[in-house]
Amino acid sequence: MNESRLKLVAGSPLPAAVPVRRRSNRSRTDSRSGSVSGKVLIALAVIVAIVVLLRQDGVPDSASHPAIGRPAPEFSLVRLLPAEPSETGGDAAGNVTTLMGLPPEGTVTLLHFWGTWCPPCKLEYPELVEMVREFEAEPQFRFVTVSSGGGAVEDYDSLRSQTARYYETIAAGDLETFADIDAMTQQATAEALGESMAYPTTVLIDDQRRIAGVWRGYTPAGVEQMRQRVKELLSGTSRAAAIIR
Repeated sequence: MNESRLKLVAGSPLPAAVPVRRRSNRSRTDSRSGSVSGKVLIALAVIVAIVVLLRQDGVPDSASHPAIGRPAPEFSLVRLLPAEPSETGGDAAGNVTTLMGLPPEGTVTLLHFWGTWCPPCKLEYPELVEMVREFEAEPQFRFVTVSSGGGAVEDYDSLRSQTARYYETIAAGDLETFADIDAMTQQATAEALGESMAYPTTVLIDDQRRIAGVWRGYTPAGVEQMRQRVKELLSGTSRAAAIIR
């Protein structure tokens, strides 16, 4: 596995605090002035860090990404949630639904990689879940959300419990969620995009199994862009189906 393709990015780290230096030979007034100045610098540094965290790679790649039009990555996923009862009475991990190969032709698929440990992911995910619910009645739309633990190989049970706990906090309900146990889907996605993976990453796949949109990192405008692009693709798919009939 090409590890360089699986660089995991959870957002830019906060910069180190700017030290406040005090000189014993200065007056108390100078010391207070230096302290205030230091606090201002620290506050500015934190603001800059938050802006970087929110924007991450700047404006979302969306339809301008160089991967647009390329073949979609193949999936190699197992269902994480809702939990499935084991037919043998053992661990449910031995009897999970798998999602393998290419997405179905004729379906608009939104593939999303995220993690409960990732601050930008947790900023975006509740809004994304709300957006996806708008398309629940669309038979030609599928949301494939992949919860990731951040490691090269996932611990299924631990990942499932962490994801379930987070879902309770955002009232995600029984949203079908997958795990990329061996990171094969991340590898395929990185190769399709021609760049390292980042968290969160969302890839929109059209009904011809081609990449139609890419969003790396979180920005406030990203989910709305996804919503509009999904609507456009579903509208085109519906027209094509009507012509065929």
